[in-house]
Amino acid sequence: MDAGASVMIPFIHAYPYLMLSLTMLLAFFVALLFCPREFRSLMVLSGTLAAPFALTSVLVVPEYWNPSRLAVLLAGPEDIVFAFASAGLAWLASVWSLRHRVTFQPRPGRMWWRYVGGAIGGLAVGDLCWQLGGGPIMATITAFGALIAVILWRRREFWPLVLAGVVGYALVYVIALKLWYVLVPGFGAQWNVHALWGPMVLGVPLDEVVWAAAFGAAWPLFVAYLFDARLHPVPQSNRGRAEARPRCSESVS
Repeated sequence: MDAGASVMIPFIHAYPYLMLSLTMLLAFFVALLFCPREFRSLMVLSGTLAAPFALTSVLVVPEYWNPSRLAVLLAGPEDIVFAFASAGLAWLASVWSLRHRVTFQPRPGRMWWRYVGGAIGGLAVGDLCWQLGGGPIMATITAFGALIAVILWRRREFWPLVLAGVVGYALVYVIALKLWYVLVPGFGAQWNVHALWGPMVLGVPLDEVVWAAAFGAAWPLFVAYLFDARLHPVPQSNRGRAEARPRCSESVS
């Protein structure tokens, strides 16, 4: 074993959450490189808007899990990287597979009110669920569910974003999670076994699979609502599948 490996292997085993976060970030940059150009700015903006929610890690550590982090000041750098990459990937997973052209009419004042209102409302619902005995992961999923319900009540046409996000983001996250479960034998020790529901799916906690599906549904929906997205159906044509690929454009009003 060379000197580099003798340093890196113990580091990887000491900070597996960092490895997972960097894996998600790598997936983010690969997706950013290969996705249509018109998706890139919103993908980065989606991640940026999610980064502050890394601070909610204080609500689940150590009750739900207790990962080793490089440094902790309310949140660790791993939390920020993970939130940024996950939100960008969730947004792309939702819009890339749609057979719609997506346009935006962002209004900064209304956007920030919705952002703050959604954050406060989600935290309030999650806290209520937790106080009623739901536990951290159930509280998180309930908060996502409430956000989804409110937005779809106002904008029913957004439901394709939900379906695409559920499948797309959950698939990426479960693959990344499974990878590190295989590479680091003690990876699962980061979770509080007493807080987990119990069943495993593909060798990873069911809680994490359900969380990923809920996040993949809720976050792209929230971003679309923030930016007053409009979904315009694009019919298939015999000139090729490329014409039916979803497109993004912005219109500032």
